[in-house]
Amino acid sequence: MAQDVSGVILAKIKCGTLPQSADGKSYAGKGTDNPCAGCDETVTPEQVEFEIDVSQGQTLRFHQECFDAWRAART
Repeated sequence: MAQDVSGVILAKIKCGTLPQSADGKSYAGKGTDNPCAGCDETVTPEQVEFEIDVSQGQTLRFHQECFDAWRAART
C-alpha cells in the first residue's frame, strides 16, 4: 500500500462511503482478489483479508492495515 490509508479512510467515513459503525460479524482469512474498502487495492490470496458484515447485507473487505485504520477512525 503506497498511500496513507488513515486519511483516506477518515475521508470515506466523513462522506459516507464507509460506515461509522458495524454491528455484524467479522472474519479473517485469505484474500479473495476483491477490492479493499479502505484503499481500493486488491486483497490478494497471499494477504489476510478482513471481512465485516454491515447493515443491509453489505460486506466490507479490508487489508489488515486498512481494517486497523478503519477501527481507529471509528473511535
